[in-house]
Amino acid sequence: MAAENDRCLGYMAEFEAGLTPEKARAFSVIKRAYTGSAPLRVLAQLPAHKILNASEQMAFEAERVRALPEQVAPSSDLVLILKATRLCNLRCEYCISWAEGANQVMRFDVLVRTLREFLTMRGATTVDVVWHGGEVTMLKPKLLKKALWLQESFRQEGQTILNAVQTNATRLTDEWMDLLAEYDFQVGISLDGPPEVHDQRRRDKKGLPTSRLVEQSIAKLNRAGIRFGVLVVVDRAVLQIGAERVLDYLAGIGVESVHFLPLDGTDPKIYIDGGRHFEVDDSFVPYSQYVSFLERGFEYWWDRYKGRLAVAIFEDLIEAVQNKDAPRSHMCYWKGNCMNSVFVVEPTGEVGPCDTFTGNPNRFYGRIGERPLVPMLDSSANLRLNRQEMIDGPRHMTDCEWFRLCKGGCPHDRLLARVSKTVTSCCGLSPLLKRIETVVRRERSVGV
Repeated sequence: MAAENDRCLGYMAEFEAGLTPEKARAFSVIKRAYTGSAPLRVLAQLPAHKILNASEQMAFEAERVRALPEQVAPSSDLVLILKATRLCNLRCEYCISWAEGANQVMRFDVLVRTLREFLTMRGATTVDVVWHGGEVTMLKPKLLKKALWLQESFRQEGQTILNAVQTNATRLTDEWMDLLAEYDFQVGISLDGPPEVHDQRRRDKKGLPTSRLVEQSIAKLNRAGIRFGVLVVVDRAVLQIGAERVLDYLAGIGVESVHFLPLDGTDPKIYIDGGRHFEVDDSFVPYSQYVSFLERGFEYWWDRYKGRLAVAIFEDLIEAVQNKDAPRSHMCYWKGNCMNSVFVVEPTGEVGPCDTFTGNPNRFYGRIGERPLVPMLDSSANLRLNRQEMIDGPRHMTDCEWFRLCKGGCPHDRLLARVSKTVTSCCGLSPLLKRIETVVRRERSVGV
């Protein structure tokens, strides 16, 4: 029976490969009804020549036969942030992640080699692949479909691969919507609060506002039943309008999940001391002000939006306070040793830590393809430096009553705290944690 099902899936895959985009969209509805939650099984049945062009087939075959030593993953759970492109259609005031010109789109051979290196490491049981930019939707959706096929080709038995797209949500065409729905992508949307803030910060190349386009995309995602969350960068303008206004706006346009990030205001031109330390510009929001913003918003969220609008950091910390244990979350903040598990790969193949270190001239560990990944990481002076930060940075925080939860927080935030001379005896979340504990105890005491 299983063999017969596989043959049927294979026939469906080959049939779909020959359809026009319009007919393929209609066929996808029928296919989902038959296959249920197994669209990747259909895709995996396609032979290489049905999904890849001639040059891509050559790159795939060359990589498939390339000798690669057995490698042990530095962590069982890996986050692979793929900078598929640095091209972007927006010019956000604070952003340093976009670029123009040559070599700003990841070559197919770099993509193939990257996926094989990360997915075939022994012990890598879960790999979160985050498609990032620039703006990913500057590319054609079929590139990500090819990448999914590659993932299935390299997937180890029992390995879980999750895919997410981070987007400014101004270019979500029907073709993109079909891809996201069919293959169950998690979607992250960059939306910096209500229009009076977002449209001042996130404009297109012509200087035009973009909040209306984002709102339209959110409505489309909701109608299609596609999972998404919103990422809000907390700058001084967001601090000024307050968490209450932000939460009201997001709930009003149909957002069900949000994560807040502080704007670090790092200028990549003024990294000093070999990139170990750096200065910050006037847009820098001290972590203490960011936490105060969260404090003020927490009780408002608790009274009005708990259960309706998920705020990742609130829900993680509520669980942690209740269970007296570290949050069980995919948020990198709680990983404790993110340098062993979160990696960025640039369009040209350089491997480095997460995007918070963008601009540091010494951030990269090496380049995909120059040598096998694990030996490259093990020999990298930069990775050793970053790992040492994971050890040295939290030493003065271990006496904090909440250290068991945050484990010292983000290493980049700790560097910023030192440079801005705002170092404290904890990662900075203590006031928020105390507020959460007070509210949780109060609710328990009234028997709610």
